[in-house]
Amino acid sequence: MNALKLLIASCLVAVSIAANAQQTYLWKISLPGNTRVSYLFGTYHKVGESFFEHYPVLRKALQSSTDVVTEVELNRQKLSQLYRDKPATDSLRQTLGPKDYQKVVFVLGDSSDNIKKLGPESVVSRLQSRFESLNCSALQVTDQYFLDEYIQVLAEKLNKKNHYLETVNMQLTYLEETKKKMSWSQARFYIKIILKQYSKYKKSGKTTCSLADNYTQFRLQYQLDQSCKNLNADKKKLVVERNEKWMLLLPTLIEKNSTFISVGLEHLHFECGLIMQLRKLGYSVEPIPMLPADVAS
Repeated sequence: MNALKLLIASCLVAVSIAANAQQTYLWKISLPGNTRVSYLFGTYHKVGESFFEHYPVLRKALQSSTDVVTEVELNRQKLSQLYRDKPATDSLRQTLGPKDYQKVVFVLGDSSDNIKKLGPESVVSRLQSRFESLNCSALQVTDQYFLDEYIQVLAEKLNKKNHYLETVNMQLTYLEETKKKMSWSQARFYIKIILKQYSKYKKSGKTTCSLADNYTQFRLQYQLDQSCKNLNADKKKLVVERNEKWMLLLPTLIEKNSTFISVGLEHLHFECGLIMQLRKLGYSVEPIPMLPADVAS
């Protein structure tokens, strides 16, 4: 009977942990025999600082850490430097015509000179991202920073040491290798669709942003027991391969310092995710409930 009670209790604890895991993106990392605590936070890159500040436990975890780890340095001044070395072309204007070209410049909110340095894939990608940020109720237009960028800025203000898992060039290489190549004529087709959607949703006030909604409503599932073998080639390149490289760096940082690790949420999913990889090394990685400010207080 005692054995049966213990088994039932164990099952209930397992169910409780699984349920809590779906209601949070923050995880506590500890090692038996070591009093030092670190944290793992899964982000959605397009969400802004209002999401972070809506959950006080996130700032508390960052404040209690000495070091902060993010994927790549998001210094706007340094990133803008990347434009200057690229040749400008008039391909986009010639492809779209002056009227639609000006619409693209307006929607992207960037200078015409910068946009002339973008390739067809980059124009489509940035338009999709911009369209989502302008028309999605889950994304606050008043936010000044994207989530990962805000964490870096906040860490600097709080005198934390910032570490980066990749250089900008490393991340761009990964994106280029997985980005679907397209010609300007192909890009024209997608750009026209996005501009049409932009006009439609601007007039109707409707929103379309399932990924952002799913993230902010905690609908995304970790599926920690699911194998990564069936992921497509791009996912294996962008997630699995990078996780393996990051796991060569993270244990050293965790063992030396109380560290706040912030990476895209996809890097926490499945058996190949950072949660399971750390557990395989003997770390305890457990979910911390994220209560909104009005509940936490």
